[in-house]
Amino acid sequence: MGANASTLNHDALATQYQLINYVSHSIFIRRLVSQKRRRLLVGGYDLDMSYITPRILGMSFPAERMMAIYRNPMWQVKEVLEMRHRGHYKVYNLCIEEDYDPSHFNGCVERCPFDDNHVPPLPLIKQLCESVHSWLSSDPKNIVAIHCMAGKGRTGLMVCSYLVYTGMLAEEALQVYADKRTTNNLGVTIPSQRRYVDYWQKCLSFREGCPPDVNIPEPSTRVLQRIRIYDANVQTIFFVLSEMQEVCHALSKGHIGHCL
Repeated sequence: MGANASTLNHDALATQYQLINYVSHSIFIRRLVSQKRRRLLVGGYDLDMSYITPRILGMSFPAERMMAIYRNPMWQVKEVLEMRHRGHYKVYNLCIEEDYDPSHFNGCVERCPFDDNHVPPLPLIKQLCESVHSWLSSDPKNIVAIHCMAGKGRTGLMVCSYLVYTGMLAEEALQVYADKRTTNNLGVTIPSQRRYVDYWQKCLSFREGCPPDVNIPEPSTRVLQRIRIYDANVQTIFFVLSEMQEVCHALSKGHIGHCL
């Protein structure tokens, strides 16, 4: 009897140790992955999440299963939102590569997906800004939580675009985001994403909030036929593409391996 009790006690202690070890290592890994992004300590949780304004949250992906080891655990994000903004939050998912069941956030989820390290179509920016504005205007207690995967580039582009939509200048919006989301003042860093915040500011001068449709030629695939080398040394090679032809005219058995 005593031996059994001792074994059970030992197993319980071992389980507790494993749990504590897992949690402590997970928090360390999450902090390592979040790098210089600001984190929110609330309710005993340590989350990759920042208030950009009192009503706009920027955060990394709310993850499940193995991904929760290094991203925000879904259940912790939900508990914090329920704790602070029960019945008054809406989540915007910008990821094209990952999704989750909207029921995790009581169905209050809207997707505006586009590729990582890329920019969205301007109409998608317009769609998000109008949706966020409608939600925030419907109740002074309402807030939004916007996320991509890391919660930095795509999130920053869209958050800054909304700040511009409310009347802030593009550069000011980018600076506010950098201050509130990061500890090193490096918010939106990809040049094209920064440019698109400025493009969006210019778009707002149009009546419909976006520039008129323009007839842009359809993209065409081409085949590289020749590279002419002009100069070379042990470190670099200088060359130009001397001839390109449309695939429909140039595609042949000998060219297939060189298609771009």
